[in-house]
Amino acid sequence: MKKFLAATTFIIALAFIIFPALAQNPELTPSTNQVVIYNIEPGNTQNIDVTVKNTDQSPHTFLISVVPSFWNYISSLVSPSLITVYPGQTQLVTVLFSAAPSASFGNNVITISAVDSQNPQINGTASVFVSVIRKSPVYIVGLATDKTAYKPGETATISTQVTNVEQGNTEQFALQVIVTSNNQVLQQNSTIIQAMPVGTSYYYNTTFTIPSDTLPGTYNVQALLKDSLGFTVSTQSKSLIISQISAEKKTTTFGIGFLTTTTTITDTNTGNIPTFLVINVTVPAIATSIFVPQIPPTSTVNYVGGTVYTWVSPTQVNPGNSYSISYSYVVWQIWLVFILLAAVVYFAFQFVFTPTISKSHTHTGPLTKDKEVSISLDVTNRSAHEVKDLVVRDFVPAAVKVVPRFGTVRPQVRESSSGTELLWKFDSLKPGEERVLTYRVKPTVDIMGSLQLPQAQLQYSDRKKQKKVTASREIFVHSQR
Repeated sequence: MKKFLAATTFIIALAFIIFPALAQNPELTPSTNQVVIYNIEPGNTQNIDVTVKNTDQSPHTFLISVVPSFWNYISSLVSPSLITVYPGQTQLVTVLFSAAPSASFGNNVITISAVDSQNPQINGTASVFVSVIRKSPVYIVGLATDKTAYKPGETATISTQVTNVEQGNTEQFALQVIVTSNNQVLQQNSTIIQAMPVGTSYYYNTTFTIPSDTLPGTYNVQALLKDSLGFTVSTQSKSLIISQISAEKKTTTFGIGFLTTTTTITDTNTGNIPTFLVINVTVPAIATSIFVPQIPPTSTVNYVGGTVYTWVSPTQVNPGNSYSISYSYVVWQIWLVFILLAAVVYFAFQFVFTPTISKSHTHTGPLTKDKEVSISLDVTNRSAHEVKDLVVRDFVPAAVKVVPRFGTVRPQVRESSSGTELLWKFDSLKPGEERVLTYRVKPTVDIMGSLQLPQAQLQYSDRKKQKKVTASREIFVHSQR
């Protein structure tokens, strides 16, 4: 019995060894054995179809792969990579090849294999030649910017390196540098490249000033090298970042009228993003009553010295656009105050800064017929100019008589039934000059109450030779017991 079991086990093991060896490997048939890739730009691809046939009597699930999968900057992608093929049937898979710009030139042999997922001894292979060539011996080696991020208004420098690897090339090329965003061209520049010696590389710099209203974001910089027929033979691209900037500029204009003055403030968004614009106006407390805004302010804040008015744009203002407000001062009220003040000053000036005459007396005790009263006339030129032809007149009523003794200048005396007139004459009186005239009187009878003496008059000619008259106040001399 033991010998029978051992023999059975040996036969089963031998079957596992013999039957796989008798299984048929799959057949792989590429649609082409030669793949050519022009690596003029990143992601340039070529693909082939591979037919996988199951020549065995049993179904198999094969894992499809490329060896090597990445070499010399050439990569491959199989789709689908796992297939099930029934006996005698075929399955189609696609192999995609791509080459980076730095991929080495020449032929590269790769192997495409189909391996049974359960038994690796069941497999099949096919070889494909992948050739990497350039469309032109003159091509773009590198593309760079002097910075990765820029602010609006700054100048960007884009440097493109172009090289020639072929002897005797005399073809003319055009290097085109384009900056785009969402298929919109921000900047475009073209440079003609003449024949380049073999093995040389040149750097071509392109500069452009970023407009102040350029929106923030990531922009694409692409360098295109085109041959004399206008076909693109080489290209490279990179990213360029425009930073977000918030800025504004205020300008003020004035309009002056007789009754009002108008001020307009314009706030312009000089940044590169939409934003709310804010305008503040500070009005002193003395002017708030004549301040008239044309647009109601968004808010007001009162403080000890006045009021701050604030306007905020109702919506966000786009770059390059403006928001304006206007306000007025109703100056007719100021003019009215000014005119009134000027009138007051004028009349005050006329009163204060003109020649004047004042009349006063000196007396104590009772007014008796044997007691003298001293009268003083003070003439002063308070104007800024000399006055001429001065005549001073004073009148003494009949109740008193003039004592014929004079302390200063003797006047002309004219007597009448109503009283006595005193007259003094002077040729001129300089600015600030003063004359004091005195005389004495006696009552003709004893006076119990008060003695009233009339105004004294001053007549003169001003600098325009116009006759002017001014007078003093009348005075009262009281009898004192």
